[in-house]
Amino acid sequence: MVLKYSHITVITFSSPIHAHSFSMRCSPYQSICQHIIEEHVSAIPNCNISRNTDFMGNTVDYGYIDDYHDSFAFESRGLVSVDRHIYPGDFNPLFLYESPLTSPSAALMYLAHQLGSTTGEEALIRKISDLIHVHIQYVSGSTDVCTSAEAAFAQGKGVCQDFAHIAICLCRLCGVAARYVNGYMLGEGQTHAWVEYYVADLKEWHAFDPTNNKAVDDTYIKLAHGRDYNDCCTNHGVFRGAGDQTIHVSTSVREVLRGNIINSTI
Repeated sequence: MVLKYSHITVITFSSPIHAHSFSMRCSPYQSICQHIIEEHVSAIPNCNISRNTDFMGNTVDYGYIDDYHDSFAFESRGLVSVDRHIYPGDFNPLFLYESPLTSPSAALMYLAHQLGSTTGEEALIRKISDLIHVHIQYVSGSTDVCTSAEAAFAQGKGVCQDFAHIAICLCRLCGVAARYVNGYMLGEGQTHAWVEYYVADLKEWHAFDPTNNKAVDDTYIKLAHGRDYNDCCTNHGVFRGAGDQTIHVSTSVREVLRGNIINSTI
């Protein structure tokens, strides 16, 4: 499936800032599952943008704005061909241990104990997702990017990030390596989060969306993965200045018929 995507992040500052260094993970993860056909990134105020990969292999765009400014905008848009979300790879024990946002509580350890007899990674992730939906209600704005799996589970509500962190925590407690994924899904809104779990016999990472309780299909675009949200946040910056920030993020993903690609403008 070919998907046309756009991602716009706008940050406004209550007072001017300068010496602003930023890093953005808003471009599709490059793999055999995702082929980038076209892409474009830009920033306002205008600046030179360089590209590299982080220690997880995620694409990161970097920039620096020396002049004073009271707003910042970054746009990423393009076309990507998606063919399943199965990523071959060797086992990495890094994704088997707890991380700052996936540390287990006594309640989560008890829940994992109930899952101990489940056979097979796919059966386990589906059972985990079902259980999460029993205990957690999706409530927009009920948590923030610093909320841990333990805290979200304790309050009984959260957003996609929390569903992913709780699922990862339970997978790891059951001996299955799992990692956090940040990305887009078909439609308009904001970024989405899901899970990749390791299937040992196949030496593959498979993707599952615990928020929507289903396997990830070709209508999703992967941006980055990590141990938890902290490893693959879309926006990070440091600057000189004081004041409050207001961040607005909007994303759009729609299908493009292959016959229309030649006429597409991003």
